[in-house]
Amino acid sequence: MSIIPELTVGLQTAWWFSAIYIIGNLIIMFIFPKESWSRFFGGSDSEFTKNKNEVRRKIEDVVSHICWFGLIVYAIFVPIKFGTIYFYLGLAIFIIGMLLYEISLINYTSTPVGKPVTRGLYKISRNPIYVFDYVLWIGIGVLTASWIVLLVKTIGSIAQHYLIIEEEYFCLEKYGESYKNYMQKIPRYLGVLNK
Repeated sequence: MSIIPELTVGLQTAWWFSAIYIIGNLIIMFIFPKESWSRFFGGSDSEFTKNKNEVRRKIEDVVSHICWFGLIVYAIFVPIKFGTIYFYLGLAIFIIGMLLYEISLINYTSTPVGKPVTRGLYKISRNPIYVFDYVLWIGIGVLTASWIVLLVKTIGSIAQHYLIIEEEYFCLEKYGESYKNYMQKIPRYLGVLNK
C-alpha cells in the first residue's frame, strides 16, 4: 500500500465503486416513499443537541460531509490494484459492505415513519448504515491500496460518531422507553454493547 498513489483518470480507477455506491443510494430513494427519507435527511434535533456547543456540532457535520464527498471524488482518480491480493481482498470487503449497506437502507426506509427502526440488520446494530458504509469504503481503500481512503474514511467516521450520539438522544426523546430497552439490547455498532 502506498501513502499517495499516482493519480490518474480512466476506466481503471475506483470511480466504478463510487458510482455503484451512489446508484445504490439513488435506487433505494426512488423505490421507497419520500416520507421514509424525510427522517433520514430531516435532522435529529433534541434537547441534547439544542444544548450542545453549536460550533462543535457544525465542525463535526462539516468534517463528516467533507470526508464523504472527498472520498467519492478521490475515487475517480485513484487507480485500482488489479491482480493483487489487495484487489481481491478489497473487492470481497466492498461487496459484503455494499450488500449489507443496501439491506440496512431498505430496513430503514421500509419501516413506517413514526416508528423506531429495529428490524433486519438493526437487530445486530443500532447503526448498521454507518457500520456498513465504513466497511464498503474500507474495501475501496484496500482494493486501491490507498492509505488516504482508509485515513479519510476513519476521520469521517469519528466525526459521524458524535452525530450518531445526537441521533440516539433524538430517538430516546421521540420513542421513550421502547428505544431505551432497544439500546440496552443492541450495540451501537457491532459487538460491544454501549449505551
